[in-house]
Amino acid sequence: MIPNIDSNKKVIALDFLGFGKSSFPIDRNVSVEVQYKMLTDFIEAKQLKNVTLFIQDLGSIVGMLYAIRAPQNVKAMALFEAPFMPAEVMYNQLPFSFKAFMRITRTQKGNEKWMVKRNFAGKKLAVNFCTGRKLPKEAYKYYTEPWDEKERRYAITNGPDPAVLSYTKGKGESEFATLLDTISNGMKETQIPILYFYAKKGLVNRKKAVEYAKENFKNATYIYLGKGKHFLTESHPKQMSQKFNEWYGALQ
Repeated sequence: MIPNIDSNKKVIALDFLGFGKSSFPIDRNVSVEVQYKMLTDFIEAKQLKNVTLFIQDLGSIVGMLYAIRAPQNVKAMALFEAPFMPAEVMYNQLPFSFKAFMRITRTQKGNEKWMVKRNFAGKKLAVNFCTGRKLPKEAYKYYTEPWDEKERRYAITNGPDPAVLSYTKGKGESEFATLLDTISNGMKETQIPILYFYAKKGLVNRKKAVEYAKENFKNATYIYLGKGKHFLTESHPKQMSQKFNEWYGALQ
């Protein structure tokens, strides 16, 4: 994405703790609040002002929290495949395959079995689950390599856990449900400009999520990309870059 963003912009790609090639904490604590502190410490250390966030998945959770808590330092945010809706809406619109996997990983034992021992995230199955398209054989290693180190796989088991929603189908109380409520309430109230990308059929954001966004975001631009699942920046990089540049250039 970065080479296609206008050259007069400063673009920083941030690896969260335990992801990409970042270090993994000894205590295995990669909670949302730990990742959030890393983001805010980074912004403060680099003295970044009036930032625009380009966020997805875990990055969107942390990014939306920053926009809610520190709106004075956020110019705008572009997001996709992000859990910005209440827990019940989030759960109900997920595909059956996602809900089924949540059920077998909702306990610590089940989570470690699939994510750590069986390395689901580092297998082709998980890559196909998130890409929604056929990849060339040589591409797989770029997706799976971060999970070759067993300790890193705890980044998934010890981070935010949407699988707990499967206990009550999103209607009960849990730390993750409370987090989603905080985010959804903040996103409904914010006046920060939002660029929202979505695709058919998506994974975290499917039809009901798109409808929810259009009903609740106050200051948003919506971009339909066509066919895609979770890794939309990799399915539609040029289209997303072009639309981002146009939207950003029009911001006051």
